[in-house]
Amino acid sequence: MKPMLYPIRQICEHPRIYEVDDFLNPQEVHEILMQSSDFAKIYRQGISTRHDMSGFSFEMPILNNPILLEIQNRLDKVVGYTNLVPNSMRYRSYDVGEYHGRHLDTYQINGMTLVLTAFMTLTDVETGGETAFPIAKPRPLTFPPKAGRLLLWYGHLRNGEVDQLSLHESLPVIQGIKKTLTYFYYQSLEYSKFDLTDSFDKAED
Repeated sequence: MKPMLYPIRQICEHPRIYEVDDFLNPQEVHEILMQSSDFAKIYRQGISTRHDMSGFSFEMPILNNPILLEIQNRLDKVVGYTNLVPNSMRYRSYDVGEYHGRHLDTYQINGMTLVLTAFMTLTDVETGGETAFPIAKPRPLTFPPKAGRLLLWYGHLRNGEVDQLSLHESLPVIQGIKKTLTYFYYQSLEYSKFDLTDSFDKAED
C-alpha cells in the first residue's frame, strides 16, 4: 500500500496548538457515531455516562475496538510517544445551549500528568460550538467544529510549568449538534518539552 502524507500544522506557539484536517475519515466518523448511539450496549458494558450543561459524555473503551485502536495508533505516530493511560477515549455530544466552561487540562493519574490533549471533531455544526482559547497570544483563537479535524494542544510549557494560556472552552451550540472524541496523553512532565512531528504516514486503503 502506498503511504500517504498528512501534514500537521502548528497554529499557535502560546499555547502550542496543532491541527490536522481530515484526520478521521468519513467511515471512521460514521462508525464512532453508530457506537456512541448504541445505548443498550453502553449500559450492558457497565459504562457510566454523564449529562449536564457540558453535554452528554462517557468513556469509550479502546481494547477490542478496531476503529479506536487504529485511531490510537495514528495518534501515537503524530505525537511521537505513547500514552501511559491508554484505556479509553472520551465521547461528548453537545445539544443546543450546551457548552464546556473555561478550564485547563492539568490532571494527574497515578503520578502521570496530562501533557497533551488530542481533540477530534465528529460533526460539523450549523452555528456555535467553537473550541476557543480566549487568552492565547498574540490573539484569542476559535476553531469552528469541522468533522474529521484533529486539534492537539499542550497544557504545559516546555519547562513543565502549567501553560495558563492553554485555558480553553467549548462555546454554546446555537444550531446543530456538536460531537467530539478526545484522547488524553498522560506521561511524565518531561514529555511536555517535545514538539510534534511535522507529518505522519497513513497507509492508503
